[in-house]
Formats: sequence, structure tokens, C-alpha cells
Amino acid sequence: MTFLITLLAFAATLELLVVIHEGGHFLAARFCGVRVIRFSVGFGPILWKIRGKSGTEFALSLLPLGGYVKMLDSRDPTTPALTAKDKAEDFEGKKLWQRALIVFAGPFMNLLFAVLILWGIGFVGTYELSSRVAAPPQGTPAAAAGVQGGQYVIGVGDGDVKTFADLQMKLLRVAGTESTITVRDAADKTGEHAERYPIDLRSVNFKGDPNKTNPLENVGLIPWQRDGAVPVEEVMKGSAAESAGLRKGDQIASVNGNPVTGAVMLVKTLRASGGDEMTLGVKRGTDTVSVKIRVPEVKDPKTGKNVGQIGIRVGGFPDVVRVRLGPWDSLTAGVGKLWDMSVLTLRVMGKMVVGEASVKNLSGPVAIADYAGQAVQVGLLPFLLFLSMMSISLGILNLLPIPVLDGGYLAMYLYELIVGRKPSEQAIGIAQRAGLLLILFVTLIALMNDVTRLFGG
Repeated sequence: MTFLITLLAFAATLELLVVIHEGGHFLAARFCGVRVIRFSVGFGPILWKIRGKSGTEFALSLLPLGGYVKMLDSRDPTTPALTAKDKAEDFEGKKLWQRALIVFAGPFMNLLFAVLILWGIGFVGTYELSSRVAAPPQGTPAAAAGVQGGQYVIGVGDGDVKTFADLQMKLLRVAGTESTITVRDAADKTGEHAERYPIDLRSVNFKGDPNKTNPLENVGLIPWQRDGAVPVEEVMKGSAAESAGLRKGDQIASVNGNPVTGAVMLVKTLRASGGDEMTLGVKRGTDTVSVKIRVPEVKDPKTGKNVGQIGIRVGGFPDVVRVRLGPWDSLTAGVGKLWDMSVLTLRVMGKMVVGEASVKNLSGPVAIADYAGQAVQVGLLPFLLFLSMMSISLGILNLLPIPVLDGGYLAMYLYELIVGRKPSEQAIGIAQRAGLLLILFVTLIALMNDVTRLFGG
């Protein structure tokens, strides 16, 4: 059932984003007077079709793996000789700005779609983790900067921070540099007495496998949770926790004599302690008992990495904030998230090209399908957020100046604008073959990453 949900979620995500993308090309083509011969959802044999008033054939094809818009184009060798009427509706015969608009409209619609999703989420309102942080471990950039547990991070560099998701994105934007971090105490509701500290993030990079190491892991900023022991809500049958004597209702107050600062810290400590023996300080009613336990090491099915797991489910008290904005503020927030995501995506891509980021950051269709399945099973909001991120990624990818992508065509139109003539057909053919080989190479790397994650390599 999970596999079926994953497959359906992936197909629905792909088809929706492709229809949005191709819909942009279609609308711009009609606006510019170009004849659209066919708008197909899917590839392969046509299962159903209908002809619109403009003469466009709208089709549903067998393979739900994308779609396409076919325009009247005199460069197509299958196009018969054009009549005078045909020439007026020929894509290649249109002015340079019209051709550029038609090509640009596809990725633009993906970016616009993402902003609309983010606008809707912001307008309806959600509960998100606040930007309040736990005490950073000694030796981390956050501790060196002077951040203290229980404070709210309200800014990174020149960017404002309202939620923990904002904090993560802003930190990734300035990773590898020296920046500033602005914090306020919990009692300072307005931030009137906020303090700005320099923070050294030069050690934060993208060279590791993102599925095994978080580039922000060493910054020292994790979500704050209320002080106190972490309650045990469930003990799994046959687990190491049950064998050691842990019970439902226990509260874990310390690990090897070190106070527990929250569920996040406890889980992180346990996951990093596979194979180790540790002593848990446990509050049980009015008593405090010591429980010795050897943490079994298991393989995380999502990352393939060995982690510690004792077989308990813990409660926690995350600090959440209601995020609900007015129509205009929601729109500007959506555009801001689009900008942050776009800059981060291009930055990581650039770092991969020069070897400063691992190619493990690339994900292929298997990973995307997995993420889609997970998101749709969690709920509508996570799926919509996933959809918006995928739409941004598709829009940015298509704007890259690589032949066969929309950005490649825009680059050729820029050449035509500057030089005053179109590139030769021979040059276009060579560039497109090179672009196709590059895309196939990158796709192969992404698929290898997917297989490695799937089988835990």
C-alpha cells in the first residue's frame, strides 16, 4: 500500500507540475498568435483527445510521465510547406521577444505556482516551530557567538527570521561565510533589546552526503524545548528499553550524568550512541532511578546509516508559533521564500561544479517519489510544501543555460539579440547534443545516489 501511495503521489506531482509548465508555454503561444497543434498530458499513444475552437488538440496519452506542447514550427522537418496563413502562426517566424516570452513562460508558471501555494499557506495560517533555540553545545559557532538557550533568533545577516524553517534557510544562504546572528530574550517580546553577534559559519559546507550529515549540524542551533525531563510515552515490546526496565510514564532526566535539555537532544544522543552502554537518570513517580542500557545499533532505512535505537517513543514540548499573514504579507513572504530557495539552489549547484559541494546533493526520481509519498501520507500541508519546493526546483532547473532546456533556448535568443543573427543550425545541433549528454550524465549520478540511499550504501 505504501509503495502504491508513493507511486501515485509521484505521478500526481509530476503530471501537475508538467501541466503547469506546459500550460505556461501554451498560454504565451496563444497570446503571441502561434498555432498550438497539440497539448498532451503524458507521452506515447493517445488515449483520449478533443479539439478546441482554436484548432488545438487536447490529448491524454498513455504514459503519465510528463507532457508536451507541439506548436507550428517551420524548423520541424515533418512540417509541410507553409501557406501565408501558416506563416503568420509559425513559432520560428515570430519576433525575438515573442519567442523568448513563449519559452520563458513555462518555468515562470512553475515559479508563480510555487508562490501561490506559499501565499495560500501563509494566508490560511499554520503552526510552525518557533525560532527559539536550545543551549548550543560548547565549541559550536552558535556558542562562540554568544547565543544562549531559550533565546529567539530573529535575524541572520540582513534577513529577518520568524520560524525555525526561516532560520534554517537563512543559515544555509550564508553557509561558508562569516555573518551575524540577532537574538532576543524570551521576555523581550518586541525585540527592543535584541543583540546582534558575529557568527563564523565558514565550517558549514555542502561537501558531505546530505542524507548522512546535516550541513547545519555543527552550528549548534536546535529547536528549544521546555526544561525538564523527557517523558516516555511508549516502550516497544522486545526492545532494549524493555529489557533494561524502562516503563511507560518514566521521565528521562539525564544521560551519563548530563542533564537532558529536551527530546531533540535525547534522540540525537541516543542515535549517536549505537553500540555504547549508557546510564539514564530516570524519574519514576517521586523516585529517581538509574537505568543501565546498551544501545543497539540499527540501520536507518531512509539514510542507510547505522544509528542507535533503544525502542521508545518520547513526548516533547516543542515551542510552536501560529503563522498567519494578511494577503499582501503572505504574498511578499511567498516571494521571499522563492528567492531564498532559488539562491540556495543555484549556490549549491555552483559549488558542485567547482567541487565545493558533494554531488550527493543531487536527487533523482526514486528519491523524489519517496519524498512525495512521505509528504502525502503526513498530510495536505506537507504535500503542498513539497509541491511548492518541487515547482521551484523545476522552474530553476529549466532556466539553466543548458541546450535542450528552456534556459538554453533563452541563451540562444540572447546571442541573436547581441550578434544580430541566429546561431547556425550546425552549432545548435552540436550544442543540443552536448546539452543532452550533460543532462543524461547528471541524471545517471542522481539515479546512482538514489540506489545508494535505497540500499544503504
